[in-house]
Amino acid sequence: MRDDPRVRVEFCQEGENWPTEGRAARMIRWICEHEEQVNATRKGEVRFCFAGKSLSVHTTNVDDTI
Repeated sequence: MRDDPRVRVEFCQEGENWPTEGRAARMIRWICEHEEQVNATRKGEVRFCFAGKSLSVHTTNVDDTI
């Protein structure tokens, strides 16, 4: 994901607005772009790691069936 300062995410619920920019916007954008994967995971974790301008995302799926 490129570091584009023009990326702007807005979350609207019940008439409220929370403009988001920077790292938070990049994390939300990643979740939006991977919505299907995130919603399909029953158990697991999404971890965001930052180093300078880079964003690294690590996902862990936990299989709870035997």
